Amino acid sequence: MFIFSLCLVALITSPYFTFAGEPSEDIPLTYKETIEVTGRIPSSEDNIQRAITVISREEIDQLPVSGLTDLLTYAAGVDIQRRGVGDIQADISIRGASFEQTLVMIDGIPMNSSQTGHHSLDVPVSLQDIERIEILNGHGPGSFGPAAYQGAINFITRDPGKTGIVFTGELGECSSASGGLSLTWSGNDLDLFLNGQRSISGGYRDNTEHDTNRLMLKMISRTGLGQLELLGGYSDKEFGAYKFYSDTYPDQWESTGSRWGALSLVSEVETLWGVIEVKPIASFHRHLDDFVLDRNRPDWYRNIHETDQFSGEIHTAIQMETMQLATGLNWTRDIIRSDSLGHHNQTQMGFYLEGSLSNSRPVKLSGSLALYHFDDYGCELSPSLDFGFEMTRKLDWFVSVGRSYRLPTFTELHYISPANVGNPDLDPEGVVSMETGLKWHYPGLHLSMAGFYRHGTDQIDWVRKNSDDPWQVMNISEVDVMGSEFKLLILPEHYFSWVPLERVNLSYTYLDTDYSVTDLESKYIAAYLEHQAQLQVSHPLFYG
Repeated sequence: MFIFSLCLVALITSPYFTFAGEPSEDIPLTYKETIEVTGRIPSSEDNIQRAITVISREEIDQLPVSGLTDLLTYAAGVDIQRRGVGDIQADISIRGASFEQTLVMIDGIPMNSSQTGHHSLDVPVSLQDIERIEILNGHGPGSFGPAAYQGAINFITRDPGKTGIVFTGELGECSSASGGLSLTWSGNDLDLFLNGQRSISGGYRDNTEHDTNRLMLKMISRTGLGQLELLGGYSDKEFGAYKFYSDTYPDQWESTGSRWGALSLVSEVETLWGVIEVKPIASFHRHLDDFVLDRNRPDWYRNIHETDQFSGEIHTAIQMETMQLATGLNWTRDIIRSDSLGHHNQTQMGFYLEGSLSNSRPVKLSGSLALYHFDDYGCELSPSLDFGFEMTRKLDWFVSVGRSYRLPTFTELHYISPANVGNPDLDPEGVVSMETGLKWHYPGLHLSMAGFYRHGTDQIDWVRKNSDDPWQVMNISEVDVMGSEFKLLILPEHYFSWVPLERVNLSYTYLDTDYSVTDLESKYIAAYLEHQAQLQVSHPLFYG
């Protein structure tokens, strides 16, 4: 597939390949705003030497989706494994990685639960709160911490716009209904966005009902010290969890909740070397989980978990004529109080440094280095390097290599049940990733492809020898993954005005995984899509 993609690029860049029409050069096919998912130095999509996907607000409004998990299914290389409908609960996999190995952020702030990766997408924001979604395929920068093992998702919230009030509402089958109210206020020195949403359903079958509530706040204040930003989110979900975690006990029930807040201040100082930006950030995230294995016998087996994360960071960046530099210090403490997992905590402290060349065409170069220390695991180093070369004005070649890692969650360490047994002696899992590819931009056409390889060590997975045995978590030695990605975006109407199509998106991902422990049944490492193809066609309802 990768060879075919390279041949296609060679064809369309040759002087003998022409289009019927010549569209204007200002057709936007890449996202021109700064993107934050690739590191602490925001950059436009044209300057990022990685495989990324950006879903803009305009695309969100056009797609037939009702929730964040619906929206993520439209991204290349992303596999959403749902339990329940809507945004009730889902696991996310990027390039065949497990749901534990993807970093989820809101405005660049990590949101992963230290209890379990099953709650990574249990974020206190709704579809109406999002301005865009940034998705990074492959290893993430170490500056975001240990969770960006093999992919990252960044939900960028909407800035307050014009003052106004918006009501939304939907009705559906199975006693389903949803509604929302958003308030926007814009002043001279203060902007405010507040949005509340509720969704209820009787379920499509027994034990699939749900009741969810969300509230999101964003406030921006312009002060003499700089721009002060306050973010807050609240969510509560109650739902029938039919066969979510076990077929033996299908009548499961669960309630989850999230309370989140972040405060940051951005100040800029002009110096002889350039503009220095200083940004201190403080955040708090509490996640609640109440799980009943059999709702008909709620006191027989019940797990109640409360997980807190406190985080503080000081970030500094400088924009110079020929390069950008960013550095920062981070402190994070995770605490869990659970009647089944016990009471535990983990503290991490880290330092990161990132750099990127500016105005260096045809060469594009960026890199990062992060060093973190953990109470129970010592130090972990995470370097990465991205290189790009502008072969022509429209064709870029890129290479990326990096090391990332992931700590075991509290569930993997301490969970014990008749069906699943944790392991307190787990080590962090590590991976070295490499990828190379081409990006070709032409007005009305955007083509990209990449081949990638990753070598993982001490990989964490739930395994068993026989179907009657409980699942046990362990470090299963080495895992090798090879694959390729292909993405094509066409705007047909810019070449043929008579074609009633606005956008055509085509993507394909291929994966081949080899892991060294062959006499055990794997619960997650072997659960990946070998072939994933997507075709999206957008056209107006009425044409003429």
